[in-house]
Amino acid sequence: MIKQSWLKSFSPLIWIFVVISALLIGANYAVEDIFKHTLVLFIGNLILFLITLASFKIYFEGVYDKNHSAFFRSFYLGMMLKMFSTIFIVLFYVAIFRKGISKPGVLGSMFFYLIYTFVEVSILSKLQRSLPKNA
Repeated sequence: MIKQSWLKSFSPLIWIFVVISALLIGANYAVEDIFKHTLVLFIGNLILFLITLASFKIYFEGVYDKNHSAFFRSFYLGMMLKMFSTIFIVLFYVAIFRKGISKPGVLGSMFFYLIYTFVEVSILSKLQRSLPKNA
């Protein structure tokens, strides 16, 4: 069994981060009075990227662990880290900017969460299927 580099496996998520960031920067210059929303989206994208990086590292180690219970522990730990940190950050944002909340920014960040999660699960399930079966 050859253990693939976790950073090499993570590269599609890096590309997603770069593309989303470039689109947000381009939209900021193309459309007037959108800075507030693109700033929230950019910060949300950055935070989700960092959270996904941490959870992917945890998931990746669990995929290559021979102990099945360690795999499930890493899966639940990564999932809880991603969900609770995202919920905490949204609540923190709402508490600070009560009336000045960018609803399109928050909804767009929720969409980014779905994109990152879908791609992350796709990569990890591909890795899991490529492992040899212990029958």
